[in-house]
Amino acid sequence: MTTGRVGLHSSEFCELFAHQRWQLAPLTFSDVERYTYHQAQERGGTLTPGDVHFIYQWSGGHPSMMEGLLNLFLGALGEENSAEGNDGTPNRWPLHRQLTEEIRRSDTLQRECAKIIQDCTGAEVEALMGLYRLDSRLAGDPPAQILARLADRHLLLTVEGQVRPFSRLLAEAIQRLGSAQVAATQLRVDMDSGAVLVNGAAVETLTALEYKLMLLLYEQADKIVDKYQIVTAVWGEDYLDSVDDARIEKLISRLRQKVEPHTSDPRFVTTVRGRGYRLLTDPES
Repeated sequence: MTTGRVGLHSSEFCELFAHQRWQLAPLTFSDVERYTYHQAQERGGTLTPGDVHFIYQWSGGHPSMMEGLLNLFLGALGEENSAEGNDGTPNRWPLHRQLTEEIRRSDTLQRECAKIIQDCTGAEVEALMGLYRLDSRLAGDPPAQILARLADRHLLLTVEGQVRPFSRLLAEAIQRLGSAQVAATQLRVDMDSGAVLVNGAAVETLTALEYKLMLLLYEQADKIVDKYQIVTAVWGEDYLDSVDDARIEKLISRLRQKVEPHTSDPRFVTTVRGRGYRLLTDPES
């Protein structure tokens, strides 16, 4: 009974602040410096000032990104990276170059970027991508109101008069997303290999349920597929009474995460409100 009362009071307390969200800023450079030096010492590694600047540049002070970068850094430190420069300090350039490629391949770090982007509205994502479009002059500058909102959330900084994302990791993720959205115009399923191809490149391997859903949508391309058809084809008729809308939506969401350039603005797997879903294999045609 006590636990129930605590839970009730906690919920009521939380409701007081439900409409007030405080956006925490990334850590400052001095905070990153103190943390990384301390953690490196605790783990038996040695960082140079250039190493700290490298970590700060890529993470922008984002705690999870910073931790992921530090783990990569300390894991890569070794005798092969101990060469010294002319001034007697460690020559970190080869290590930084190696780590740059590892950072771009790191699923952990890229997921952190994806979380930030997925938390943005479609208009906000468009504004972020607009910062890097070569045709931005023709398309017009991103709306100042949206940029201001992103700055209030500490996703954008103004440096020497230029607006840019707070970290290099996020900046590169936005540039990749913009390139993918421009290029992602065709979706195909290779029935022989089971691969799903977007513009000829295979997407991440689908689970069994995701692939069944993909095949159903692909076979009915450009047609509306209702929830009855989805449950029957994916789970089987025996599950008609046990698979609810939320479960179908979760499966659709997982599929979109693998085939869509940006899940908040799907190009291929579209929703037809109140009726079901439709697969557009050539959304630009």
